[in-house]
Amino acid sequence: MAESNSEFLVCAVCRRTILRGERASEYVDRDGETVQVCALCKPRAETEGWIPAAFAATATRHAPERRRARVGSALREVLAWRAEAASDARPAPAPAAAAAEPEPAPEPEPEEARAPLDVFNASGEPRKIAGLLRSLGQPRVSVHDSGASGALIVVAWDLSWYRWRVRGEHVSELAKGDEISELPAEDRKWNASAAEDGTLSLD
Repeated sequence: MAESNSEFLVCAVCRRTILRGERASEYVDRDGETVQVCALCKPRAETEGWIPAAFAATATRHAPERRRARVGSALREVLAWRAEAASDARPAPAPAAAAAEPEPAPEPEPEEARAPLDVFNASGEPRKIAGLLRSLGQPRVSVHDSGASGALIVVAWDLSWYRWRVRGEHVSELAKGDEISELPAEDRKWNASAAEDGTLSLD
């Protein structure tokens, strides 16, 4: 990522003058303008869908039609999976009662912990994925259980990747990088998809 350190630069996010010796990064915003972002505002710039200037030239080579086709295909798969899951969860009709005796009220089921993907999708992280998805196209997604450490979620493009941990009701970003080859083999077992709004679901 290209860095600069001019005392006259202004951060495009917080509008603060970047001081002498302070490092700034070049990003391309949604309007296609190259702007400077201070180190503190880089996560916010990525959440808004801005991409590093070094990646912008490569990202624009992807044809819009191909990106829309990939997003549309992934969205259709997610909707089909949800419809099938809802169909499987629908209870079978109960047989007609032989007598008119009232049935006992069912005992309340114990409350279950939410699935890791439900916890992740309810957090603010899907907004970051949605912003990058608009710029970089459909990502690859891996979700796997790491035992007592919680579930690990990896979302990767050719130019960038992110890793999160979901433990209980808490979501934390563990790391991010630039090349898929940096990820261990366990994190490259792609078994999930991202919808247009950044939420994830298993394939």
